[in-house]
Formats: sequence, C-alpha cells, structure tokens
Amino acid sequence: MRGLMILVTNKMELDIAQILTSDVLFAHFIDETLAFHRELHFVYSYPASLHSCLHILIQPEPFHRWKTIEKKCEQNKLKLCSYTLLFYAYRSLFLYIDVCVCVLGL
Repeated sequence: MRGLMILVTNKMELDIAQILTSDVLFAHFIDETLAFHRELHFVYSYPASLHSCLHILIQPEPFHRWKTIEKKCEQNKLKLCSYTLLFYAYRSLFLYIDVCVCVLGL
C-alpha cells in the first residue's frame, strides 16, 4: 500500500503545475485528492502516520490557489443568494399588487 501511495504522490507532484492553470481542473483535483485520502484511511485503514497525498495540497502555491478558489465560490454563492432573495422579495410584492388589483377591481 505504501508503494502505491508513493507512486500516486509522485504523479501528483509532476502534474500539479499543469493542473494549477485551470480553476475547474484544480477544483476537481482537490475533490479527488480528498476523496482518495478519505477512502484510503476509512475503507482501507491506511495509517495516518504514513506518507499521504494531502501534502501536495498544502504546498504554498496550491494552498494559496485553493483559498482563492474557495473565496471565489463563496462570493458567487453570496451573489446567488442575494439575487434569489431579491427575486422572492419582488415576487411577493408583485403578488401583493396583483391581489390588490383583483380585489379593488383596478
């Protein structure tokens, strides 16, 4: 199992520079790395004291990029929430106006 981990981390170290060129590709790389790490430890009982693939993600450049992507996603999520709230606020207002128009016969 340790041999597999060494091969995987060597491959990740070789590819990380190219992966960092795309936000989408890097986000997928993060997801797959975390899933692989989780599966190794929880399904196959790989010891936490041994070599792991997570050290690739916490190197300065990938870690900074990860934080940047997380911030971008959070900002987009906040924008989406504010647009959704605005939509529902106006929707409620328009429904109220429609009810008033129907009741008053305008």
